[in-house]
Formats: sequence, C-alpha cells, structure tokens
Amino acid sequence: MPTFTLGDDRLSIQAGSYSDEIAVSQIARNWDALSHYPERHAAAALHDLNARLTAFAAHLDELQAMGGSLDMEAEAERFTRRHIEVTRAWWQAESRCMSSFIVGPASFPVRRNEKRQATAHKRMGEIADHVAAARKAVERRAFPNGRPDGPVRGSNPDAADLLRQKIEERESRQAAMKMANKAIHKNRQESEETMAQAVAEATGWSLQVARAVIAPNAFAKRGFEVFELSNNNAEIRRLRSRLAGIEAKQQEPGRDTEEDTAAGPVRVVENVEADRIQLMFQGKPEEAVRRTLKGLGFRWSPSHGAWQRHLNNTGRHAVARFLQSVKTGAEVFPS
Repeated sequence: MPTFTLGDDRLSIQAGSYSDEIAVSQIARNWDALSHYPERHAAAALHDLNARLTAFAAHLDELQAMGGSLDMEAEAERFTRRHIEVTRAWWQAESRCMSSFIVGPASFPVRRNEKRQATAHKRMGEIADHVAAARKAVERRAFPNGRPDGPVRGSNPDAADLLRQKIEERESRQAAMKMANKAIHKNRQESEETMAQAVAEATGWSLQVARAVIAPNAFAKRGFEVFELSNNNAEIRRLRSRLAGIEAKQQEPGRDTEEDTAAGPVRVVENVEADRIQLMFQGKPEEAVRRTLKGLGFRWSPSHGAWQRHLNNTGRHAVARFLQSVKTGAEVFPS
C-alpha cells in the first residue's frame, strides 16, 4: 500500500513504482508574490495534498473491504501520479499571480493579473474534479455492476435476485412496523418497559431497538408514523415494478440491425446482458455526428467499441432520432 509521510517540512510519497519528495523550501517560491509568508502557504499546501492522497488510499481500503476486486498498488500509483501533476499545475499557476500588497501598486498589471488569477482558480478546481472522477472510476473498476450498498443496476446479472431480496426486506420491515404499532396501542396504558417488552416480543427486535421505537417523538407520538408506512409501501411497489421490467427485458431477444446512413453503415445493438442500446460505426464518426450522439445522451464505451446508453424506451427513441438525423444529413444539435 502507498505511504505518505509528512514531517520536517517535507512530504515523502511512495505509491507503487512512483516515488517523490516535496519540500516546503522547493515550492514556497510559488507564493512569493502573493504573501509575506510564502512558507506558510507552502506548508498548508503540502498538508492538504497529504490529506487528499491519504483519503484516496483510505477509499481504496474501503472498497477492498466491501469485496471490490482491485489492483491496489496500481490504483494508488495511478491516482498519486496524476494528482501530483494536477496539484503542481495549480501551484505553478499561483506563482504567476501577484498581490499589490506584496509587489506594490505602481504600474500594476491588473487585467493580466486577473486572467492569471482566473487560470489559477480553474487549476484549483481541477484538483477537486480529479479526486471526484478518480473515485468514481475506481468504484466502477472495483464493482462493474455497482456497489453492494448502492442501487441495483440493470446490467447486474444478479439484478432480479437482488431486487427480490430488497422487496423481501421491505415487506418484512412493513409487517414489523405494523406489529410494533399494534403492540404499542395494545399496551398504551402500561409502563414504557412493559410496552418495550411487548414490541420486542411481537417483532423479534432487541429490547434496545424496541425502547427506541416506543420513545415519543416531538409530537408525543409513539411508534411509526403513517407516512413511514406509506413511504415503505411505495418503495415496495417501485421495486416490484422495477423487477417486472428487468424480468421482461431479460426474456426479450437481443436485437442486432444495420442501418445505412449519411455517416455510413451504423449497427444498432440491443445488448440485453449489458442493459445498453449501442451504436457501432465503421471508424470514428465525424465531429458533427459525435456532437449529435452526445446531445442525445450517448457516451463512448471503449470496452464495447460503441456509443451507448441505457436500454429502455427512451434509449430506443434516442436511436430513432439519431438515425433520422444522419439519414437526412441534418444535425439535431448544430454548433
């Protein structure tokens, strides 16, 4: 696993085959024209960099603990190498900015400095963007079919079973909430401890959970509110509808057709296994065609060699709009 050691005004980095050492004295010059104390800025910058690198390493550990399949060393090296590049770009952009309090007001290049400040602000934003994108990418590699604690994806081969499990859990919860409310109502004249015992016996919950359930809320009501029961019922109906849709989709044969268009032959594939509707071209489409694809919600998938989006009626409608545009040569989203 990677190691990041911050001490003696320097950050030592080791991630896979990548190693680096950054000292405050090396980077303090980036804030010479912005602060009377550039060393303090440099020390804060190293502290923040160390925090981001450490947080990503902890995220890798979390994904692995959840059962994700990852090459930990490779993932840590990939992120660390790129993130330091992005961070150094921000530091360099900062070095081109000036403060009139430091360099003096005479002949101060205000307009040019404003442009440099805008660039530095953009580079700083790229740091957060890289962290967010890297976290999403590593999660996709760890769990191609979605995190186990996340929503069930249609592309997951076990989607139907997972939805049935969620439905069973929700139905069990619904029945337990009703039994808890019934026990509370039946023992409303008894002591709280007797009421908690009744709830625990009726639901099978622990006494600690039962005590929390019978505790009166801000409106002096005990047990579960009507909206909690109705919301859970609504979620059960939603999951059942989703399950029915997935089961119906799995029974449909995958379609594979080819259309002649102004952009050349386009192969349209309904990939049931991947839960995607895909468009395949004989080579890279022209820029106008790519713009239309993106405008219609398609994204390029290198692993499938196709432009794709979710397989549903909305996706089919998007394909129809695209084919109509390329057959006539008219752009749906002109520049």
